[in-house]
Amino acid sequence: MADIQGASEEPAGLLQSDKISRPARLAVAACVVAIVVLSLVPYAERPETGMPKEFEHFIAYAGAGFFLPLAASSLRQRLLGWSCLAVASGVLEVAQQLSPGRTPSLSDALASASGLTAGVLFGALVARIAAAHIARRPMAAIAAAAAVQKLRELGKKGRLCS
Repeated sequence: MADIQGASEEPAGLLQSDKISRPARLAVAACVVAIVVLSLVPYAERPETGMPKEFEHFIAYAGAGFFLPLAASSLRQRLLGWSCLAVASGVLEVAQQLSPGRTPSLSDALASASGLTAGVLFGALVARIAAAHIARRPMAAIAAAAAVQKLRELGKKGRLCS
């Protein structure tokens, strides 16, 4: 387990920064609120997108899942977030029995869990790429400054071709 925990930390502390994690946590919360409201609203009041309902479920949960890797700094937190939302998708499907005109559907719950998983994986990929980019940026700036300094020195010595 120690190996897994060590491998879960993002480079450059990208996900430790409140500049990233706080907005991501707010985005996850906003997505969850939207999912709960849209899952429990009576059928007659439900907004129509014209898309298949399974696709709507997939996209809604993918949105929440995408922000989880940015909101959670460790693999354990990501798995906990994923687990809670996956369970919530099933609970919300069952709770639809209480909403007029709504019926629970296993295919909707599976679409929700699939979207959640796809969102988390895509979010983790984006977070990994962003963290690697941020980790390299200071080195690139140092290298660029050194190159500019060297060009200035060569220019002053008249060794720079014009």
